[in-house]
Amino acid sequence: MGRNGLGFLLAALLLPLPAARAGTTPRLEQVLLRVGHREAKPREIAPAIPGRIAAGPVRLTISDDSILGFQDASGRPAWTTAVPTGTHLRFLGHDGGETAFFGRTTRAQGREYFEPGDQGEVERLSLADGRWLLSLRPPDGGGVGTAGAERVRAVLVHEGRVMALASTDRVWRGGPHEPGPCWRITCFVGHEVAWSHTFPLSWFPGRERLGVLPSGLLVCAGPREDLLLLDPDTGATIAAIERVWEFRRLASLPFRSRSVLVRTPETDPGQGGEWERQGGPQSAPAHMPRLLDAPAVLFRPDGRARVFVPMGRRTDGAWQAGLCELNDRLEPVDVLALPPETR
Repeated sequence: MGRNGLGFLLAALLLPLPAARAGTTPRLEQVLLRVGHREAKPREIAPAIPGRIAAGPVRLTISDDSILGFQDASGRPAWTTAVPTGTHLRFLGHDGGETAFFGRTTRAQGREYFEPGDQGEVERLSLADGRWLLSLRPPDGGGVGTAGAERVRAVLVHEGRVMALASTDRVWRGGPHEPGPCWRITCFVGHEVAWSHTFPLSWFPGRERLGVLPSGLLVCAGPREDLLLLDPDTGATIAAIERVWEFRRLASLPFRSRSVLVRTPETDPGQGGEWERQGGPQSAPAHMPRLLDAPAVLFRPDGRARVFVPMGRRTDGAWQAGLCELNDRLEPVDVLALPPETR
């Protein structure tokens, strides 16, 4: 993608859209996206119904004690199902219109927290009639201690598989890392676990994303975690890239077909990984270099894909945000930086 395309995508990912004025209705069907000489229009506009989540042909309204399913524009729910008392459900996605997937958490005084009984189950709901289906449960242990709780944060359905990404407060036991929180990805085929892998969690969870690339499964487990490309059949790591915020554009030469990129490691004390060894996530400064949002995957007309990663870091006393473009093998292709902002 050229620099103009990168700039447009960066603005779309990082900059908030202006709010519509009171009394106005956006005409989404007239939206036109131009990138270079190409134009794109929306393929489908979902009904704008406040408080409802689109799950294929069904719209869901979720409250503390029930879920309502709307299948038409009549305003009357087609079905209602109860939510277990004290459980907060987080909508994670659907498989095209038959089943909706939820993660379970518990809330107290407006804040979510781990419960010892939360073991990373993926709750499934039939969108046809609102019946709760058999939960998908990850295996016990999985390279971590048996004590603790696990929370599902992202779900992806692909070719009959259900991939679930979860963070946990369990102790990591799978390598030379110090004990601490970890994250796990589990693949379900039907109701059975096909594979499950656990990795250490270096910072707070968030910015999670599971995506499909021509070369494998894209996994982003958090704002400070390595981006991984996994084999969807076995979970084996095909490729990985760490600390994408360290890449910089050195030059764009007219006789080269791509930009020249360099990697500039963090050198400022407290900006690197020292806090990870001494205090864990709680000791991390707010300006820690990290992903600013989950990666976005865009497919080209030739079937190849590009991964765009919004990122930020503190450089020479100023905060700088940018966008790193990766190919479908997680190799850096280009970097676009916004003007630095002093903080």
